[in-house]
Amino acid sequence: MSDDESEYEFSGGSDIEQDFEVSGSELSSSSDELETDIDEIIEMITLETNRYAQQSLDGRPSTSSSTWTDVTSAEIRVFLALIVLQSVVKSQR
Repeated sequence: MSDDESEYEFSGGSDIEQDFEVSGSELSSSSDELETDIDEIIEMITLETNRYAQQSLDGRPSTSSSTWTDVTSAEIRVFLALIVLQSVVKSQR
């Protein structure tokens, strides 16, 4: 088998066979659900970040560099926004 050939052959069609009809009320409902999902994801990232930090620091002697302050969901949002902006803003290199 050459590098160009896949181990698995694709047997489906190449077009989308789904009709999408979204009215204004369905769209706003979907937007609300998406926002709720995003809030839940950010809360999970916040919780797991703080949990990881706590687990990593357990058993280590306390120093000024190892003092952890729990992050907030607002800080996680800012962090994620910066990551997204870094992909948009072009460097002057």
